[in-house]
Amino acid sequence: MLLLTSPLFLLCFFILKVGNKNERVFFLQKRPGKDARMFKIIKFKTMIDRYDSQGILLADEKRLTRIGKFLRG
Repeated sequence: MLLLTSPLFLLCFFILKVGNKNERVFFLQKRPGKDARMFKIIKFKTMIDRYDSQGILLADEKRLTRIGKFLRG
């Protein structure tokens, strides 16, 4: 299955690399798994890191990129 979906993953990678002005394309997120054991998952980064004047991360709607909206849609 990975072999069949790899062209789609590569396409998403290049679209995010160009569209997000060379920001990181992936990020790691910790998630609870079986028996509440934490594991890390690699995800495409569809939001930019943008903070307000007090250093607080802005709401998701203000950080989601156009390409991120397309990929999530």
